[in-house]
Formats: sequence, C-alpha cells, structure tokens
Amino acid sequence: MEGKIPIMMCIDVEPDGFFIDRTKPLPWKGYEGAYHYFSELRPRLEALTDSPVHFNWFYRLDPQVAETYGSPEWPITNYPKLVEDFLKAGDEISLHSHAYRWEKKINNWIEDLGNQKWVNYCVEMGFETYKRLFNRICESFRFGAYWISAETINFAEGLGAKFDLTVEPGFRMSKRFFPGELYSAPLPNYDHVPQEPYRPSRTDFSRPDPSRKEGIWIIPMSTGSVVYKFGNLETLYKKLFAPKELGSRPVTLNLARGINGFRSVMENLLASLNRPYFAMVVRSDVCGEFNSDPTDQENMRKNVEYIMSHPLGKRFIFSTPREAMSIMGYLNGKQTENGNS
Repeated sequence: MEGKIPIMMCIDVEPDGFFIDRTKPLPWKGYEGAYHYFSELRPRLEALTDSPVHFNWFYRLDPQVAETYGSPEWPITNYPKLVEDFLKAGDEISLHSHAYRWEKKINNWIEDLGNQKWVNYCVEMGFETYKRLFNRICESFRFGAYWISAETINFAEGLGAKFDLTVEPGFRMSKRFFPGELYSAPLPNYDHVPQEPYRPSRTDFSRPDPSRKEGIWIIPMSTGSVVYKFGNLETLYKKLFAPKELGSRPVTLNLARGINGFRSVMENLLASLNRPYFAMVVRSDVCGEFNSDPTDQENMRKNVEYIMSHPLGKRFIFSTPREAMSIMGYLNGKQTENGNS
C-alpha cells in the first residue's frame, strides 16, 4: 500500500510587519485573516484527504511583542477564541522567536542575532510564556529571520523542544531585505543541509550526527533549486544587468510564492525524497486585508488549489511535526522507503 505524504502547514503568527512601531500596538489583522482563511480551508482539505487536518501555528512570544503589547502572552490572551478553536481541531501551537531588541542609538529595532545571550533570552521568554499559558512544554520551534545557530538549537532542546523547523536547505542569502545595521549577524549557510529530517551535531547544526539516538530533530523546510525562464528581451536584459537571476536559485515552499516555483519544488521533492513530506510556511500577515503585496494572497490561493488538485492529493495528510515524523517512521525506528512500519 502506498504511504501517506505528510504536509506540515506552518503559519508564523506575527505582527503585520517586521520593524513595527512600538508606540502603536495595532491589532494583528493578518492573524485574524489567517484564522478565517484556514478555518474555511480545513473542511475542504479533510474532504480531499479523508483525514483530520491539523495546522501548525508558530507564535511570536518574545521581547518585541512584550515591549509593544505589554506582555509576551498578548497574541494568545488577546485572541482566546482563535486559540481555543485551534486546540479543539487538534492543531499544534508552537513557537516562532525573533531577536528584536530596541536600540536607542538608531531609534529602531535591531535583530540582535550576534548576541547569543540576548537570543537565549528571547527563546527562553517564549518557552516560559508557553509553559505558563498551556501548562506543558512546547515541542516545535522555528526561529525567525532565516537564522539559527547550533547554540540556539541546543538551548531550545534544553528547554524541551523536540522538533526544529527553521533551516531552509540550499539558502545562502547574500543580502538582507533591510539595511545591514538592523542585523548584528550574517545569515548562516544552508548550502549543504540535508533535505530530510535528522538529529544534528551539537557543534554544527547543518551536519547530521548518526550516533545520536535521542534529542531534538531538525525537520528542514521544503526547498528546491529552480531555474526561471524569461522572454528573449528580459533574458537579454538580465544577461547584461542581473546575470545571477538566470541561474538556479533556492525556493522555499512558501504559500505566497509564485505558482511556477512552488510547483517545481513540490514535484522535485516528490521525485527525490526517500520518504516524501512537505514543510510549508506562510506569514500570518499575508492573510491581512491590507497586505502590502496584493499578489501574495493570489499566490496563496493558487498554490492551495494546486495542492488540492494534485494527483497524489488523496495521499496527503496535514499533520503536526510529531504526527509527520511518526508517519514517516522516524519515531518508531522502523523506517521503510515510504515511511511506514
């Protein structure tokens, strides 16, 4: 019998922006929109897969939230019905930490990734807040800003994390979306990170440690290399002024991504992975009424329709990290090619 193909749908629950105005604690309209969108999507996916659908909500419970909204608990306590509905549906409530610190010298936030003590403080605030709210330890974790370090993974593991869904194989971003002074550390190199789950070396998170029989799992986000095709004039222009854009580039299965890259990565992973799975992501603000890029929502709609119309759709199962790892056989030690025991 052909095995199930887990899909971990990760929604990063965040403010509607990055370097937000700390004097204006605005409601998270994107999060509100994400609640409605995925609540309406759930029964459609359940009908497609003939299985319960579990989403994964990765919450920001860190110092930027605490300073702007008065408490790191705000995204949970300000939206109690949303969280209650997610828990009733069997969704995973998880953590998505950033290292924003207010810097008076520039009158702005800085993503203080080069300050491991501060990073640890941000991560610990999230885990402690989570435990206080839910009376249990958070199992799944994603750091923000495309960044992670061995120290941070080890620290999160010490706080109880079982699954990290941060790394994006193939990425080595040469520049940030924001000025350099707003970040205190470069991006890590994900060039050689495996594309399937592994237990990491304690000194180099990008390298599996086969000797480890317990501890945290890294579940890489679903990525692939894509070569985009352009018209003759645009190709000529890029040859002259942007030659790098003509080569292959890494693409993550982000629901806001254009359909061609999204589709290409899905099909490549289905063909190449020993135990196929998908770890997809979208920021909550994509679902907001006033999202800055109107194409994001259209891309999300098209990508979801592509998933639902896929020939293998009946084999898809929308799951939490623990459920996905069990389906693939990683948690029972009896792995087969299709992840069944």
